[in-house]
Amino acid sequence: MGVAFGQLGNTTTDSGLKPYGSFHGGDIDTISLVNGKFDLHAPLVSWPQRGKLQFGFTIRYDSPRYSEDRDEPGTCGINQCTYWSEFDSAGVVVSPDVGYNIYQETKVINNVPNITYSVLEPDGATHVLVGSETGDATGYHWDQTNNIITDRKGVRYYLGTSSPSYFAGALPNAGAVSKVEDPNGNQITLGSNGYTDSIGRAIPNRVTTTDFSQCTGSLTTYSAQTWQVPTSQGGTATYKLCYAHFQLNFNLIPGLNHYAFTGYVTMLQSIVLPNGTACVPPQLEMEKAFVR
Repeated sequence: MGVAFGQLGNTTTDSGLKPYGSFHGGDIDTISLVNGKFDLHAPLVSWPQRGKLQFGFTIRYDSPRYSEDRDEPGTCGINQCTYWSEFDSAGVVVSPDVGYNIYQETKVINNVPNITYSVLEPDGATHVLVGSETGDATGYHWDQTNNIITDRKGVRYYLGTSSPSYFAGALPNAGAVSKVEDPNGNQITLGSNGYTDSIGRAIPNRVTTTDFSQCTGSLTTYSAQTWQVPTSQGGTATYKLCYAHFQLNFNLIPGLNHYAFTGYVTMLQSIVLPNGTACVPPQLEMEKAFVR
């Protein structure tokens, strides 16, 4: 007899695209009809690979996550409990399509901590693991001993010593996967200087630059990176990613030991394409509207 799994995961913090989910949108963006989360998935650059491998980078939206927390009830003793707020988001990002990780969540039930693990996909979607297999229709397997995720095509994602993600709704760390390998042995590897794909092409890391020319946006450019990637026939194409500085101030209810998040965050404001055109997706304006 088969086993049915219902209501796996937390729909409040769900991100990305899940099988059998309800969404509305177009080719590069969707809105979840369950929790209203916005998902951006605009392909930026990709390269053909050997075997069953696929490799590219996508412009994604890392939904802002603001949370308030406090000391566990009953742990404060004679002292005042402490309350604080946290902000965790990178806004719009350019991330690799092989960015997987494991998401770890701890829930306290009857004063007993229970840990659940999920496969975290490049778009931020999580798929709860029941034992070593995902309990939905995605067909992922996690070898916890060796920290390897295998998808339904037999492609393996080597996480090595990468720690799990603990932020609900966050995109996986771009450097979590050190190697991707298909059943035929074709590989994509990540080193200190960037990726080497299954054809042997080097896709280097981005380089910080002080040249802000062609950067655009409603806010002053704070920093920028150039990214020179391989193209056909041995050529290269250069992208420039331009960032702005945002000041965040959140308020908690006034009181003793109440600490609200206050500080600056750096987020992507525009992308200069190889033809010199500066792209400011509408999603970047949404991001700025949130943090103002």
